[in-house]
Amino acid sequence: MAFTQEDEKQYIAERRGLRAFCLGLTKNPADADDLCQQAMLRAWDKSDSFTPGTNMRGWLFMIAVNQFRSNMRRNRIHFVGTADEAETLGSIFDTAVQPSQLDAIQLTHIIRKLDTLPADQRDALVANIMGHTNEQIAAEAGVPVGTVKSRAWRGRQTLLTEDEPTISTHNVTGARRAPIFA
Repeated sequence: MAFTQEDEKQYIAERRGLRAFCLGLTKNPADADDLCQQAMLRAWDKSDSFTPGTNMRGWLFMIAVNQFRSNMRRNRIHFVGTADEAETLGSIFDTAVQPSQLDAIQLTHIIRKLDTLPADQRDALVANIMGHTNEQIAAEAGVPVGTVKSRAWRGRQTLLTEDEPTISTHNVTGARRAPIFA
């Protein structure tokens, strides 16, 4: 059973709201347009499963959510946003934003490199990374601000000049190697 004439009018009227909802999911206008179009097409194709007189908006939004989840799984789309937004989306859709294996390798390498730094450089660098100001770090360490800046800079330079792990870009003997960190 296809849409009735009244359902068709409601279907068309919900497009703008559906597009706004899709924009909220994707955070990208182009992706939102694509998702909205996919959801509208799927709804049209499955119009026989819509029960006349029920909530068209809810039905369309659920199709969009399911399509969004399918796209994320299919394309392995990684959410770009804050940790709070990722946690919220994860709880809404029961999907976890998982780091890749390469991310884990890079993080392990960075931690190992941090462990090789002198304690004063490591402490200054980690405190900077955690968002503390140079003035706060200097007050805590009991040293001048310039010393903190110097320690953090030397620590960064040491981390940047250390050998980086490599991954093979070819699967043959004598393969060309590329740095993991670009």
